[in-house]
Amino acid sequence: MSTTEVTEGERLAFGGEGVTRFRVLYDCGVVCGARTPAGRLLILRFPCSLLPLSPGEGTARASLSAFDVPTEAPADAPDTRNTVPPRTRQRALAARIHTFIRDNLGDAHLTPYAIASAHHISLRYLHKLFHEDGHTVAGWIREHRLEQCRRDLGDPRLAARPVHAIASRWGFTSPSHFSHAFRSAYGISPSQFRRQRARVHAD
Repeated sequence: MSTTEVTEGERLAFGGEGVTRFRVLYDCGVVCGARTPAGRLLILRFPCSLLPLSPGEGTARASLSAFDVPTEAPADAPDTRNTVPPRTRQRALAARIHTFIRDNLGDAHLTPYAIASAHHISLRYLHKLFHEDGHTVAGWIREHRLEQCRRDLGDPRLAARPVHAIASRWGFTSPSHFSHAFRSAYGISPSQFRRQRARVHAD
């Protein structure tokens, strides 16, 4: 690459030293570890201490610097962080959190703090996400745990499994707490619900 391609107006400040930008076209493939489309403009920046280069050393030093200094994305590449609306990003985060909770319902240590930490957000922001949908974090977890327990209690293949074992499988560590929560949600005790479902399957 020849230094004659660089105009004086393309010199910038870089760590206290000027830099020079080289603009080169590249084809499809991998450039500096990133896959690139065809016919785009790659901008390489080099410290000015490398310039001026003699004709004999220009190619070697420019090739080395391509891996030692930062590269910039093509000038016309969009910044997706600025193009995605905040509300869309928020909904996507909420969906990821909901999936995370469903995948970890059986973990008795699944707490709002653990969820917030796993997603690198504050506890306050986590509560805000759920509040906007009319829920609380603890309430959402409890509701989905109860749904899974209800499903298992109604499954004839699990008829021999004790009620407390089903409750424990889905994160309820206290049988009495589970029984109270189940009755509050469905109007009957877990054992009564299981007997009703058994009669339905028998008929």
